[in-house]
Amino acid sequence: MKTLGKIAIYKGTEYEFRKKTNGSYALYSDDIKSLDAGFRRISENEEKFMKIVSLDEVEGVFEKETEVIYGGDTFIGSVIQGGKIMLYTRNVPLGQKYNMTMRDKDEFYRYVELKDVDCIVQKWTPYKENI
Repeated sequence: MKTLGKIAIYKGTEYEFRKKTNGSYALYSDDIKSLDAGFRRISENEEKFMKIVSLDEVEGVFEKETEVIYGGDTFIGSVIQGGKIMLYTRNVPLGQKYNMTMRDKDEFYRYVELKDVDCIVQKWTPYKENI
């Protein structure tokens, strides 16, 4: 599950939401059960599914941000996979303190067990810009 970015609620379920280059709107999922909701497989090698929708079909579009408190420090929560969440920071001393993997000169990430996280805070802001 993505914990950042633009999401839409469709039939009570949260999906990644994107505007396509042709002006249509697409929902994305990595759950095979999405096939039951009319999604189609878009990857032969991964569990990736997509469904084209109209804005009238979604219950809302939101910008989602996630903060994770881990070891008493605050990180950006990027993605949840299985029982783990990816912590992300651009704070070099913080990245070094937790022996995080450096993605770029000032970008660090590390997967940790959800059970080891102190707190997760999500902020959902209704998306008001031109979708």
